[in-house]
Amino acid sequence: MATDIYALNDPSGNAWLYMCGGGTAGSAFAQNNITTDWTGCFAMCANTNGCTSFSYVNGPANGVGAGQCWLKNANPGGFASTATLMTTRIGAVVRSLATVSSQSSAATTTASSKSSSAAASSATVPAASSSAASTSGSSTPVSINDLCPANNFTTVTDTSGVKYTLFCGFNALPGSDLGSLQVNNMASCLAACSAKTGCVSVTMSGAQCYFRSTFSSRYLTTAANIASAVIYNPRGYARAAVSSGSSGCGQNPYVAAGANTVTVQFPFQGIARTFNIHVPAAYDPNVPAPLIFSMHGNGDLATNIETSTLLSSEYWNPFGIVVYPQGVSNMWQSDPTTLTATPYIDDLGFLTAITQNISSSFCVDKKRVWGSGFSNGGGMVGVLACNSQTSSLFNAFTAHSGAFYSNTTSAQCTGNVPDTMYTNNIVNSVCSPSNPSLPILEFHGDNDGTISYSGGARKGQCLPSLPHWVSDWASRNSLSTTPTVSTPVTNVTLSQYGSGAQLGLVSHYKIGGWSHNWAMKSGGAAIDATTVMLDWFYNRSA
Repeated sequence: MATDIYALNDPSGNAWLYMCGGGTAGSAFAQNNITTDWTGCFAMCANTNGCTSFSYVNGPANGVGAGQCWLKNANPGGFASTATLMTTRIGAVVRSLATVSSQSSAATTTASSKSSSAAASSATVPAASSSAASTSGSSTPVSINDLCPANNFTTVTDTSGVKYTLFCGFNALPGSDLGSLQVNNMASCLAACSAKTGCVSVTMSGAQCYFRSTFSSRYLTTAANIASAVIYNPRGYARAAVSSGSSGCGQNPYVAAGANTVTVQFPFQGIARTFNIHVPAAYDPNVPAPLIFSMHGNGDLATNIETSTLLSSEYWNPFGIVVYPQGVSNMWQSDPTTLTATPYIDDLGFLTAITQNISSSFCVDKKRVWGSGFSNGGGMVGVLACNSQTSSLFNAFTAHSGAFYSNTTSAQCTGNVPDTMYTNNIVNSVCSPSNPSLPILEFHGDNDGTISYSGGARKGQCLPSLPHWVSDWASRNSLSTTPTVSTPVTNVTLSQYGSGAQLGLVSHYKIGGWSHNWAMKSGGAAIDATTVMLDWFYNRSA
C-alpha cells in the first residue's frame, strides 16, 4: 500500500504531519479509546507529557467513528504500510517522517512545519585510534558513539583535515563498492575513508566501515546502531550573504533538511500538479541557499531526472535546494505536441508559482536561482530563458541534450536552415529575455540519435543545429559569435563566448560519441555534466 504524507494544522493551530495508510514502527506507551473520530487523538497527544506522535487504529478507513489512539514518545525508526492512520507532530520526528521511501506529499498552502534544520556547527574529530578493530578479547569497544548522535546532520573534521557531514542512525544505500575495513569507532572510519583513493562516503555498522565512491541522501534509510557520512563540499562552493535571502528566510520549512526527497501536491489552474523537492542537510533557514530546478525529458518522471543528475547528492550538491517538477502527461509545453493539447498547459505559470512558493517558504538565495533540464526539459529551459517574465526569476540556465523546437515548420526546414534560422521557439514567437547578459550553458552529444546535434525536422517543427542555437544566445547577450574553443578532456570540445570577465557567459560542451543521455563518467561519458554545471552556476552567480 502506498502512503502519502501531508502537512496540516490541528484545531488549535499546531503544525503536524500525517500519513494515510501507514504507522510508526515501535510500541506505544499509552492507549486511549475515543468516541468521535480520529481528530480526537490530537488533543490526547498534545496533553500527554512526552507524546510526540500517535497512530489511529481499529476505526473506519476514513477516520470517522470510534477508534483508538496509540500515543508514542520516541522518534520512530521506520514506518509500517498498514491500513491505519498515523499522525506525528512536526518537530524532533519530522526528519524520520520525511525519510519514507514511498511517494510522500506536503501541503504547500498550510505547510508551517516546525522542523529543525541541520545545525551549521562543526566539530573536530578526536585523534583516531588504530584503523583496525580490536581483536577478540580486547578491552577497546567498537562504537559510533564517539561522534553520534551528538553531531548528527552537522559537519565534523577528521584528523587529516577532511570535513564530513554525519548522518547518525542512517544507512546510505546502495551498498559498498570500495570494500570495507574493521575499525574501532566512527572517527577511525572517517580517517580510513580520507586515506582511501576514490572514497567519498562511508557507512559504519558494528565494527565494519564500508567505503563508497558515491553518495545520495535520497537512498538514506533509518537503521539502529549505524552511521553514515559524506565528504562535505569537496569543490569549495561558497555560501551566500544573508542580504541576498528571499522572504522565506527565518521561516520553518515544510520539508526537513537532510531528509529524503518529498513529493508536494501543487494544484495549478484546476490541474493536479506535483513537484519533488530535496533539501540538503546543510540547509540553514537563516542562510540563503541556491534553488535549482531540474526538468525531466519527454515521457519521463521527476524521480528519474533526480537519479540521472545526482543533484540530490550531498557530495555533488551540498547547499542547493533542488526542485524536480512533473510535467502534465510527462512532458513540457516546449514540445510541439502540447500545441493542440486541451486544456492548454501553462508550464510557464506553473514553474513561476513553484518558484514563488519555495522562495516564500525557504531561505533562497535570490542571486542563485538556476534552471536546468534534459531533452524536452532542456527545451523548456530555452522557453523560460526567452520569456520576458520567467527569465527574470532565474539567474542562469543550463540544458542537456535540449530539444529547442523553433517556430519554423518542418516544411521550411530544408538545406542549411537549421544553421541559419533565428531561434525563436513555439511558445515565444520572439525570444525576449529580460536580462541582457543571461548566462546560458548547453551540453550535447554529437551522436545523439533523438535530438540531432545538427538539427532538422521533427514533430512538425524545425530543430536548430546546436552550434547555431548557442551562437544565437551569444548574439542576444551582445557577445561575439566567434567562440574561444578548447578541449578540456579527450572527446570534449568546449566553446565559450565572450571575453575577459564575460568569457563563458554562453558556453557549449560538445561531447564526442555521446548519445541521448545525461553525461556521467560512471556511464562512460568523458565528463560529469552535473559537476561541470554546478561549477559553472556558482562561477556565474553574483
